[in-house]
Amino acid sequence: TLHPDARAEAVEPVTLLLHKPIGYSAGEGENPALSLINPSSHADDDNSRIRMLKKHFSRLQPLLPLEFVACGLQVYTQDYRVSRSLLDDGWKIEQEFIVEVAGSIIPNGLALLNHGLEFDGRVLPQSLRTAFASGEFTRVPLINGSNHDEYRLFTAIPEIVGPAHTA
Repeated sequence: TLHPDARAEAVEPVTLLLHKPIGYSAGEGENPALSLINPSSHADDDNSRIRMLKKHFSRLQPLLPLEFVACGLQVYTQDYRVSRSLLDDGWKIEQEFIVEVAGSIIPNGLALLNHGLEFDGRVLPQSLRTAFASGEFTRVPLINGSNHDEYRLFTAIPEIVGPAHTA
């Protein structure tokens, strides 16, 4: 059935934001987060005045995808302008990771995190402002990391601070 106010006009592409939980893939892999994007998950307080249409939920592409083991803001878009802008400027975007840790930091552990770690023979991006927010968490901002650099960094963290879990 048609909506009473329906009009024949082109549907503008949309960009949607999702808080991706841990255990979902950003793309089409195992347990895709795209399955969480549907009309019922649309925010009640959305002020965009865009009436959600079925077409808005097709052809969504994840930009700067988060790892399966991470949660956070994931951008999905149908708009090539948004995609191009984020992909062209992705090297400037800072991603912040909160890492849950157990144990005590080794001597010079923060210095290692702040000045780059070597992992599998490759130097990972420097995290210039790493600091402990509490005894259980550390904040790790990364700029210009590849899609898998943050996961590689977190894999190396247990050697410095104990077992890690990204949030």
